Amino acid sequence: MDRLIKSAINTMFILLVFIACYFPTTVSLVMSAFHKDNSNIQAIIYTYNLVLLNSSINPLVYCWRRRDIRVAVKQTLAKLYRF
Repeated sequence: MDRLIKSAINTMFILLVFIACYFPTTVSLVMSAFHKDNSNIQAIIYTYNLVLLNSSINPLVYCWRRRDIRVAVKQTLAKLYRF
Protein backbone atom coordinates (compact mmCIF):
# COMPACT_ATOMS: atom_id res chain seq x y z
CA MET A 1 0.00 0.00 0.00
CA ASP A 2 2.88 2.38 0.77
CA ARG A 3 4.36 1.89 -2.71
CA LEU A 4 0.98 2.67 -4.25
CA ILE A 5 0.68 5.88 -2.25
CA LYS A 6 4.22 6.95 -3.19
CA SER A 7 3.50 6.21 -6.83
CA ALA A 8 0.32 8.30 -6.70
CA ILE A 9 2.17 11.21 -5.11
CA ASN A 10 4.93 11.01 -7.74
CA THR A 11 2.33 10.98 -10.49
CA MET A 12 0.67 14.01 -8.91
CA PHE A 13 3.96 15.94 -8.99
CA ILE A 14 4.49 15.11 -12.66
CA LEU A 15 0.92 16.13 -13.44
CA LEU A 16 1.35 19.43 -11.60
CA VAL A 17 4.52 20.22 -13.56
CA PHE A 18 2.71 19.30 -16.78
CA ILE A 19 -0.23 21.58 -15.95
CA ALA A 20 2.07 24.42 -14.87
CA CYS A 21 3.90 24.25 -18.19
CA TYR A 22 0.92 23.78 -20.53
CA PHE A 23 -1.73 25.96 -18.88
CA PRO A 24 -0.19 29.31 -19.89
CA THR A 25 -0.01 28.15 -23.52
CA THR A 26 -3.65 27.13 -23.45
CA VAL A 27 -4.66 30.48 -22.00
CA SER A 28 -2.62 32.46 -24.53
CA LEU A 29 -4.04 30.44 -27.44
CA VAL A 30 -7.60 30.99 -26.23
CA MET A 31 -6.89 34.69 -25.81
CA SER A 32 -5.48 34.89 -29.33
CA ALA A 33 -8.63 33.25 -30.68
CA PHE A 34 -10.70 36.11 -29.27
CA HIS A 35 -8.30 38.86 -30.32
CA LYS A 36 -7.72 38.74 -34.05
CA ASP A 37 -4.79 41.15 -33.97
CA ASN A 38 -1.31 39.76 -33.39
CA SER A 39 -0.74 41.65 -30.15
CA ASN A 40 -0.05 38.59 -28.01
CA ILE A 41 2.20 36.68 -30.40
CA GLN A 42 5.13 37.34 -28.04
CA ALA A 43 3.22 35.70 -25.17
CA ILE A 44 2.57 32.63 -27.32
CA ILE A 45 6.26 32.34 -28.13
CA TYR A 46 7.21 32.54 -24.44
CA THR A 47 4.62 29.97 -23.45
CA TYR A 48 5.78 27.58 -26.18
CA ASN A 49 9.24 27.82 -24.65
CA LEU A 50 7.69 26.88 -21.32
CA VAL A 51 6.16 23.81 -22.96
CA LEU A 52 9.57 22.83 -24.29
CA LEU A 53 11.05 23.42 -20.86
CA ASN A 54 8.64 20.80 -19.51
CA SER A 55 10.75 18.12 -21.19
CA SER A 56 13.74 19.29 -19.20
CA ILE A 57 11.90 19.61 -15.91
CA ASN A 58 10.35 16.12 -15.91
CA PRO A 59 13.65 14.21 -15.50
CA LEU A 60 14.56 16.51 -12.62
CA VAL A 61 11.26 15.76 -10.91
CA TYR A 62 11.78 12.03 -11.44
CA CYS A 63 15.29 12.25 -9.95
CA TRP A 64 13.94 14.22 -7.04
CA ARG A 65 11.02 11.90 -6.29
CA ARG A 66 12.33 8.41 -7.20
CA ARG A 67 15.24 7.03 -5.24
CA ASP A 68 16.08 4.25 -7.72
CA ILE A 69 16.44 6.75 -10.57
CA ARG A 70 18.46 9.09 -8.37
CA VAL A 71 20.89 6.28 -7.48
CA ALA A 72 21.24 5.25 -11.13
CA VAL A 73 21.97 8.85 -12.17
CA LYS A 74 24.58 9.22 -9.44
CA GLN A 75 26.25 5.98 -10.51
CA THR A 76 26.26 7.04 -14.16
CA LEU A 77 27.71 10.45 -13.36
CA ALA A 78 30.37 8.86 -11.14
CA LYS A 79 31.40 6.56 -13.99
CA LEU A 80 31.53 9.46 -16.44
CA TYR A 81 33.70 11.65 -14.23
CA ARG A 82 35.97 8.79 -13.20
CA PHE A 83 37.55 8.63 -16.67
